[in-house]
Amino acid sequence: MNKPCFALVGNGPVTNRGCQAIVTGTRLILQQEFGVSDFLLASFARDSAGDLHDNVLPLALRHERPRWSRAWWQYQTDRVLRRPEDKSGFLAPLADALRSGVRPTAALTIGGDGYSIDYGHFIVDRLVIMDDFLKSRGVPVIVWGASVGPFSREPQFERMMARHLASLDLVVVRERRSFDYLRGLGLERNLRLAPDPGFALPAKPCPLPDEVQGVLERPCLGVNLSPLLARFAAGNDMESWRRLATECVAALLRAFELDIVLVPHVCSTAFSVNQDDELLLQAVRERLPRVLRARVAVAPRGLSSENLKWLIGRTHAFIGARMHATVAALSSGVPCILLAYSRKAWGIAELVLGDSAWVVSPEELTPAALLERTRSLLGQHGEVKRLLDARIPALSRDAFAAGRQVREVCGELPARRDVALHPVAMSLFGAEAAC
Repeated sequence: MNKPCFALVGNGPVTNRGCQAIVTGTRLILQQEFGVSDFLLASFARDSAGDLHDNVLPLALRHERPRWSRAWWQYQTDRVLRRPEDKSGFLAPLADALRSGVRPTAALTIGGDGYSIDYGHFIVDRLVIMDDFLKSRGVPVIVWGASVGPFSREPQFERMMARHLASLDLVVVRERRSFDYLRGLGLERNLRLAPDPGFALPAKPCPLPDEVQGVLERPCLGVNLSPLLARFAAGNDMESWRRLATECVAALLRAFELDIVLVPHVCSTAFSVNQDDELLLQAVRERLPRVLRARVAVAPRGLSSENLKWLIGRTHAFIGARMHATVAALSSGVPCILLAYSRKAWGIAELVLGDSAWVVSPEELTPAALLERTRSLLGQHGEVKRLLDARIPALSRDAFAAGRQVREVCGELPARRDVALHPVAMSLFGAEAAC
């Protein structure tokens, strides 16, 4: 029998290391269950094969449709008529792949929080159309590692989404808030809860610049700040956000005898100031007074999600805006403060830590508030670390175990054999994994 082939669809660019963490973690989870497999990564990006493993083939879905263009009109028509395939629009590359003979065992939509209207309808509408297209081609469709909803401010759309999600083969959400919300909408048969695939991600050492290595050799704070927070914490004013971010970092340096490594987790190939963490963090460092600047290093762009998890795992405590930067910290046993810009931050904190005590909302993000929360975290550092050390092994086990839910959807496929188990999985499953 041919080895399984899984389509991973709806992701963003892997230069967003959160997107890369989902791909890498999902690959490990599925190969742990099915053995060596092939993967088609159909993402809204032109990903470089150099950022992916050899058995992951990138496929760029069309992303931009200039308003009033032929493709834009076709998309609007297909959306209104609920056609499953938009041949002149973003699905064309995927349709071509299926016509060329690609036969996915299953398709996993891995867009994280794409099933949401927090960012408008554009993203979720594309995912719904893609789900319907794949189902119409006989491919099992699985929502994977997701935060979903809420859609309650649009009741008609909420009912439509409840029907759509109930029609899919499996919906795996990564936090209790999404799980409880969907159960309230009537989902039961196909609904499962499992940790984000980032909990299956291994840490991989790498060379670092001397100034970064120097900071990491003594207890330090890791800090990740995102341009995306400008929208929620500074009225979408990027200059105001740079100023606030600099004030927050300066306050931390003055209050604690801990140097800081600033950790970019999303970088853009276009070096966009609205998307690129490194550009923001370099600007923050440059704006610090010289005496404080000497105590700050910026991790280089280009580190993989596995490299970043290793780097973050070496910090004493972490403060992060990008969700997968905080997952890297928490899953490495590093006490962490989550700077929220969506409900997923609260959901992940509650899943891992039991409550949202270490989540800072955009409305409360000030230097004083961050200082107070950081002082509290450092004061309870030992207690929080013991909690993480106790809970993370089970969460990692559960992340790998979600592969068994995929097997139930896919039916009869070969059991894993003649494949070297990933060290993370081996350490978690022990002798059972070798059976």
